[in-house]
Amino acid sequence: MSRGDEGERSRLDAIAEVYDAEGDFDAVLSRLAFRLIRPRLGGGAILEMGCSSGVMTRMLAEVATRLEVVDASRRYLDLVAAKVPRPDVAWHESLFEDF
Repeated sequence: MSRGDEGERSRLDAIAEVYDAEGDFDAVLSRLAFRLIRPRLGGGAILEMGCSSGVMTRMLAEVATRLEVVDASRRYLDLVAAKVPRPDVAWHESLFEDF
C-alpha cells in the first residue's frame, strides 16, 4: 500500500466516524436508485462499490444470490455486516482503485 493510499484510507475512516447515510437525504436517493435499477437486476451476483452505512446494501442483499461489497472503511464494513448477517456476502476492505 502506498503512502497516498494510507492517507486516503485515513480520510475515508474519518468520514465514516461522523457520516451516516441513514439519517441523510442520501437514504432517500438510495431508495429511489434501487427502485430504478431493481428491474434490471437478475437476482444473481452483485458487486457494490462503496457501502457507506448500508442503505443500498440491505436492499441489494434482498435480491442477490451472492453479494460482494467493497469499501475502504473498515468501520463501514463492520457496521453494515452487522445489519446484513448473511454468510454469502463477501466484504472487501479496499480502495476501488486497488480492488
